[in-house]
Amino acid sequence: MADLITMLTWNDVTVPNAKEVFLSAADAPCKHWGFKIEGTTPESFADLAATMKEHGKEVYIEVLAMDEEDCIKAAEQCIAGGAQHMLGTPYYESVQKMREVDFDSPLWREHYAGTIWENLYDYA
Repeated sequence: MADLITMLTWNDVTVPNAKEVFLSAADAPCKHWGFKIEGTTPESFADLAATMKEHGKEVYIEVLAMDEEDCIKAAEQCIAGGAQHMLGTPYYESVQKMREVDFDSPLWREHYAGTIWENLYDYA
């Protein structure tokens, strides 16, 4: 089985036919599948995550949020929608504690490990 994440996104948005694309490749030897909150509704988010898990896949959500309030909202949606992994946010203790308090949550966070630059050209 391949050890990479197949993301159902284009230009930082989940593709409109993500469920159909996933189902057409659900038997591929890839365990890790993901998408973004952008381009989904709470219902389509939960449906896509459930479909992936029904096929034995791990569900990853890449979050575009940077500030704490938006990261909390993203984590809430990931937990409610059944995602297993939330990728790409800065570390906030408040978001980490959400998982620790919600013991039924399978959500694991993988936050940025490096520096987040507001504008790379300012540092060139």
